[in-house]
Amino acid sequence: MKLPALLLLLGLSVPLVGAPPEKPVILNGKNSLRSGTVLREKREVMVANGTMTVQAAQKQVIGMRWMQRHTLVRRLQGNSAEEVEVRDHSVEEARFAPGGPQPGSAIQRGPLMGKKLLARRLTSGWDFRPAQGKPTVEENDALLKLAFFSAILEVIPAALGTQSHRPGESWKPDLPMPRGKANGIAIFKDVEVGFGSIEERPDGPHAHLFISGSFTVQRPLGYLATAQATFGIALTRRLSDQVDVETTIKGTFKDEATIRLEGGGSGSIAHEFPYVVTRSIEIER
Repeated sequence: MKLPALLLLLGLSVPLVGAPPEKPVILNGKNSLRSGTVLREKREVMVANGTMTVQAAQKQVIGMRWMQRHTLVRRLQGNSAEEVEVRDHSVEEARFAPGGPQPGSAIQRGPLMGKKLLARRLTSGWDFRPAQGKPTVEENDALLKLAFFSAILEVIPAALGTQSHRPGESWKPDLPMPRGKANGIAIFKDVEVGFGSIEERPDGPHAHLFISGSFTVQRPLGYLATAQATFGIALTRRLSDQVDVETTIKGTFKDEATIRLEGGGSGSIAHEFPYVVTRSIEIER
């Protein structure tokens, strides 16, 4: 499917043929948010009907429902550091027979609930750690997941670039490749950007954009595994401060890892997760 048709399906308008071209705008210029600005971010990753396949003496396929939800209050410390308060961290993991009825809600309080964190932007993504003390095993796992997702979102500014564009344009960005070992780092490919339209809102013009592509990761989250994913990002960006006020991401995440069996030998465990991510950001002060 060509990108303009895909934009229409997603509700992102494209200019009519024969209409005068709109002026080009900078989609990803210099960050105008001052140090000390406080952002409230809500993000949720939802897998409504995934599968886990365990290959051992016998093959077993298990249905899975998986969810991670955060509300983060982020105080910016320049362009590369933040103080983060986790106002909400909720998790869910439910298993069921594939194609069968799913169990009721199993949402639980996540280990980062109420925690204060320090976040730093690194060359390869983001690092999250407690503001005080050392994390527990459960907290460290949740911090790694938080950092992994934040690193994946870095494809947005990288794909938008620093050049100006007009609504209706599409382009394939030339994304930098990591040097040396790339364990735990997403390698993006086939990325394409579509600039749907500009919408005037009470707080100024907002750009509607769509970014599609895929990525692979070796040793994600430190696991001896290989992961790959497709993604389609529908994005609304306020142009005055380049805050992504609304984001929806849809795609499929797959991974596979080798496991050791209790009786000796090895097997494998694989996940296939069709996912939906929703994210919103607003300025508190």
